[in-house]
Amino acid sequence: MGLFKINYEKEGPGVSKNEPKKKSFIRFFELYFRNIWKLISITFYYILLCMPILTYGLADAGIAHVTRSLSRERHSFGRQDFFDTVKKNWKQSLGVGILNLILTAVMFYALWYYFASEGTMATVLTGVMLFCIITFTIMKYYMPMLIITFNLTTKQLYKNTFKFVFLNFKRNLIIFFSLLAFDVLIAVLLLWTPFTAMIGSIVLFLIYPGFRAFLIQFTIFDCIRKFMIDPYYEEHPDADIQKRLDLGLDVPEEYMPKYEDDDVFADERALPKDEE
Repeated sequence: MGLFKINYEKEGPGVSKNEPKKKSFIRFFELYFRNIWKLISITFYYILLCMPILTYGLADAGIAHVTRSLSRERHSFGRQDFFDTVKKNWKQSLGVGILNLILTAVMFYALWYYFASEGTMATVLTGVMLFCIITFTIMKYYMPMLIITFNLTTKQLYKNTFKFVFLNFKRNLIIFFSLLAFDVLIAVLLLWTPFTAMIGSIVLFLIYPGFRAFLIQFTIFDCIRKFMIDPYYEEHPDADIQKRLDLGLDVPEEYMPKYEDDDVFADERALPKDEE
């Protein structure tokens, strides 16, 4: 079955590979604002699915698929892709989501406990737990993408996401501090005045989830391609052709799908003579 989870629904052509690429910062905002209304509409379903917090892993999988396509300049069917992805990956995404909630709660409790304690060892352990929380937060950036894209066991999932914390360290910091700044902005708006609190609520519930997922998918894909996708297809150049095209990946010319022009005007599709 190759490297990818196979999806035979073709998502349509993307941008020409010969078109010169703009700087990442400019391209990010161009793509984001080009798709902002689709992201806002998907955010509605994301929040709806997150209502029972235990199912947030399902919502993360759904929005990851949509934003993966949009950030790769591929077509997305929006709501259909969101719920199809949830259905196909519900077991692992639900289980991983619940496990992540438990691990996060344990780490924050440990951080609070050590921070409230006295002594040198408590200070050291506070630093250790803070490092663990930041590391685990970054690992969670990659989990939905790996769940919906690859056939990995849960053990392999955590192992690979831990490696990506350091393999893509610079870009991970960009994501982390960008989202941290966004969080601070929302907190200020919510706490400042009733009017800004209303604006902050709109940003939090309509803008933030889509922006967060889009930023993550836009930033992490190149690293995943470098370390997980490209090495595999160097050894299997003829595998998963359509899936690679759907993700905007380069495919050697000799393996590109061939289409016969004659089939478009096959004899059996001609009008009967009495209708000509």
